[in-house]
Amino acid sequence: MKSLKVIFFIFAILVVPTLEAQELFYTTTADIRFFSEAPIENIEARSTEAVSVFNTETREIAFQVKINTFQFEKALMQEHFN
Repeated sequence: MKSLKVIFFIFAILVVPTLEAQELFYTTTADIRFFSEAPIENIEARSTEAVSVFNTETREIAFQVKINTFQFEKALMQEHFN
């Protein structure tokens, strides 16, 4: 039992200080939408295939999304957009 305590103590001294807080959080299923109000017809699209990264140290957020993954209500809008 005493040797188990010694092993745990050595582990705590050597390993725990090397553990760092997680700096980056990411997702591969970000949901991005956009809306544009226009005189003739409003334009709205959505993509659920975006990648997002949040850096906790700098408090920056970055997104990346392929243009052709946006889905529009009307096929003609999507064709013109792509």
